[in-house]
Amino acid sequence: DYQPSTSTPHARPLGVIAMEMMQKGVPPDPGPGLILRHPDLWSPEAANFLAVASWGSLDDLDNNKFLKCSSPAIMIPHIESARWNTIEKGEPISQEEETEQQGALEDLLLEYT
Repeated sequence: DYQPSTSTPHARPLGVIAMEMMQKGVPPDPGPGLILRHPDLWSPEAANFLAVASWGSLDDLDNNKFLKCSSPAIMIPHIESARWNTIEKGEPISQEEETEQQGALEDLLLEYT
């Protein structure tokens, strides 16, 4: 029988955050397992990540295939979308500021591609 590691923090909080992102802000159902509402929309690696995060430690996720095959560049559009939504709700920005922000986005994309 497998016993989860107690030497590092539990991975469940990370799994909860990932699940909320995967389900567009919908928190997981109560209970011990992190189960996607629409598993057919996700890869087996993503489902395995959530299963391990339900009971494991951060060490248990260290070599998880989902984390290994995901590129940081995947998150860039989501981060920028959140940033732009924040900007749109705030004060209007000048054309110069908008150009600077676009340049920063392009630099960020170059860093990860």
